[in-house]
Amino acid sequence: MCFFAIASTMNAQLVIGDKLNGNVTGEDVVTGEAVDLQAWLDEGKSVVVDVFATWCGPCWTFHATGWLDEYNERYGPDGTDQIRILGVEADGNTPVSAIMTNQFGQPGDWVTSPETGEPISYNLIDAPTANGTLNIAYFPTLYIFRPDGTVVEVGSIPGGRYDENFWDSALGINDEANLRMVGSLPNLSICQDLEVSGADVEIYNVSQNTAISSGELELSLNGEVVQTVIIDTEIPPFSAATVEIPSFTVSEASELTFAVGSLNGNAASIEQELTGNVGKFEIATEKMTVLFTTDNYPGETSWTLEDDLGNSLAGASYAAGPGQAGAGGVDAFQTFEYEVEIGTDVSCLNFVINDSYGDGLVSWDPSQHEPPGFELVDQWGNYVKDNIVEFNADGSIADINGESFFRFSSTEGSINAEQTTSVESIGTLSTFNTFPNPVYDNLTVELAFNENVDFQMFITDALGNKVKTLGQFSESNMTQNINVTDLASGVYSLSIMTKDGQNVSKFVKM
Repeated sequence: MCFFAIASTMNAQLVIGDKLNGNVTGEDVVTGEAVDLQAWLDEGKSVVVDVFATWCGPCWTFHATGWLDEYNERYGPDGTDQIRILGVEADGNTPVSAIMTNQFGQPGDWVTSPETGEPISYNLIDAPTANGTLNIAYFPTLYIFRPDGTVVEVGSIPGGRYDENFWDSALGINDEANLRMVGSLPNLSICQDLEVSGADVEIYNVSQNTAISSGELELSLNGEVVQTVIIDTEIPPFSAATVEIPSFTVSEASELTFAVGSLNGNAASIEQELTGNVGKFEIATEKMTVLFTTDNYPGETSWTLEDDLGNSLAGASYAAGPGQAGAGGVDAFQTFEYEVEIGTDVSCLNFVINDSYGDGLVSWDPSQHEPPGFELVDQWGNYVKDNIVEFNADGSIADINGESFFRFSSTEGSINAEQTTSVESIGTLSTFNTFPNPVYDNLTVELAFNENVDFQMFITDALGNKVKTLGQFSESNMTQNINVTDLASGVYSLSIMTKDGQNVSKFVKM
């Protein structure tokens, strides 16, 4: 369902827990009856306010379901008399006649139920001034008010617009503890055991009458509970709180779910759950050529290639040269080729490069030699530049010294030969925060160095390509907002680089 913004100067929508600030009044467009929202609240009624415009397609779609009419007949003045429902046409440029007709092409009018053909059973007014009172930012907006004026905006609740269980709780039809969750679980592919970072989840108490005093939320992998998150703070009716799913480890393809186990000591029967998926990569090529280029100290370097089933596929070491510390020689600055066959049941490959001296593959002259490191060619002769995933858990490029691991498959990430030189983290960088994550429009970066530092800042995509250069800076502290609306959805890295090293923070652009 899409929504139509009505004015860039409007305030943000009322959010759960906000209170009505002002009143909405008017005359019913059919009967002329006086309508007073605050008077209904003072009578102890729960009130639904549907703010719409007659030209708004999604507004018509909701009206055409007859949802509001049905609820009003069951629980309004002619039913149990617990609620009131008010429709508000709030576009000041639309004449009242448009409410009474199908002026904008809808197959019916706004004062008749398309479900029954009978006049609607709830009040409907023309009140553009309600936009300011109700903080309307888009049409349709659907609010439910408790008698004390606190509100929940139905559109902020996943599936809330057509969720009968939610409506019964929010309108006080039942007094059961009830909540809804807003957040996301990962959707990713893995090679190796992977520790997935924790995630924040917003939980909304959508019960009008019952506080949530305790509860358990359960994270499951393939139906088996692996984490239990305890709700240990009271959440009043029409209020929100944040819980954190702790980090967890996945080692196989898994379906992820985060669901409500219990509330206030009772097993919960809330059908809403957050879902995610962990898949295994698939090798796209059954044969591969490894191209390994040495630096000026070949005797320090050796490497192995294994699949994720533990099979050794290839490996090599090189002869030291006659120069000081083994420099030069026949194996220096040479590119060696190795043919590798890969089983169809393999998901990932593990490339391990050892540099016995520990300084990495760094001794080379770019004006005379190819950069040292490895490249891969698939069975069709294509260079593999888009399917190598860096292994470091913190997202940094792995140093080619000691034992540095690179895992690669048919998708995701990139490390090419130019990136295989040794990279140190920035020792003087004490604070490096990026948020929110995921991000839709503006990414905030907070940096703090121990001293004034010259640095570059840029964004790379999952293939290692630089997609946004943010400039050169000389600062000790900096907070900056970066507009990322021009980036396609996906995984990116924000890099801070100085002459002494580089730090990287990954983020997801939605």
